[in-house]
Amino acid sequence: MEHTSTAKPSRFERFLKGTENLGNKIPHPMMLFIWLSIAVILLSFICSMFGVSDVNPATGEIVTAYNLLSVDGLVKMITQAVNNFITLPALGMVLVCMMGVGLCDHSGLFYTALKGFADFSKGSDTVVIAAFSFVSIMAGCAGGAGFVVMPALGAMIWMGMKKNPLAGMFVAYSSVSGGYASSLIITAWDVVNASFTTAAAQLIDPNISLSPAINWYFSAVSVPILTIASVVLTLKVLEPRMEKYDPAFSDLEAEDTISLTSAKEKKALKMAGLSVLAYAAVVVVLVVTGVLCDPKTGSPIATNAPLMKGITIFIALMFAVPGTVYGVVSGKFQGISDIAKALEKTMAGMGGYIALMFFIAQFLNYFNWSNLGIILAIKGANLLKVS
Repeated sequence: MEHTSTAKPSRFERFLKGTENLGNKIPHPMMLFIWLSIAVILLSFICSMFGVSDVNPATGEIVTAYNLLSVDGLVKMITQAVNNFITLPALGMVLVCMMGVGLCDHSGLFYTALKGFADFSKGSDTVVIAAFSFVSIMAGCAGGAGFVVMPALGAMIWMGMKKNPLAGMFVAYSSVSGGYASSLIITAWDVVNASFTTAAAQLIDPNISLSPAINWYFSAVSVPILTIASVVLTLKVLEPRMEKYDPAFSDLEAEDTISLTSAKEKKALKMAGLSVLAYAAVVVVLVVTGVLCDPKTGSPIATNAPLMKGITIFIALMFAVPGTVYGVVSGKFQGISDIAKALEKTMAGMGGYIALMFFIAQFLNYFNWSNLGIILAIKGANLLKVS
């Protein structure tokens, strides 16, 4: 009798399996914030009973824990629930940005722009891999479209280089996911992150206002670093471990993986690109003339500058203008009704996000009302001074 022996999983494989099992046990984000809200309510009661307090070094006032389970606390949580929701910065900012992103998505601009990269993927293998990694990292600007288009596009490009197409798919997925928060431009995700950062910072200073550009330096520098890392890992780690690809044993052709850009799509893509340049030129003129600059400092990126205060609208238009132009030229949008339907579909897809924001808003305000955030910040700063 023949016995089939199963290779024992390596330590790294066991680690990945354990990580996967742990991740699968994490509850839905909505449930997480419900439990966090309950925890804050109970913690506020406990801290209030024990008289937890500290001195705010900024004002010199004594900050004490506020009991959310008191009569006033319960009334406040009930009567302010709706106001907490509608005043959450992350809600309006994200929904406005996503209207512009939705026009790019439903018009087909994102798909065609990523797909059109295949028409220009020429040069040495290393150059193609570097260019493909860069585009995959920047694909985060297109939202989820990068996860759909880039793996298929990677398989096609790697087949064109006579390499294993699975390697191209792996490079695409890892680059899109690894660089999802990295970009050379300010995107809708910067607005999302800034909205949450602002809400957290306002626990300490209610008057603070932060710009979506606060994280741009990090995200912009991350792009070349991640691109280089992707190329090195692909050439030195991934491809040497992949089986050699033999086109003779494959029934797939490049055109079967993803269709190339048609002439009509190229024309629409060109017009969309020109519209972006025109839009950028208008913004530059407004900045140079001082219309979008801070009246006091003259800086366009200052917190009080109209450019930064209205960055949500500018980002939404940055996507909406080329998305609309592409849709009209390509024939995807036949009229205003098609544009309206695209916006409706976009907002319909945001239902889960809107529901999640309701519970996040309650948690943030509970944490703020309880004064636990300020007390923790003061005690943490004092602890750092001692150490």
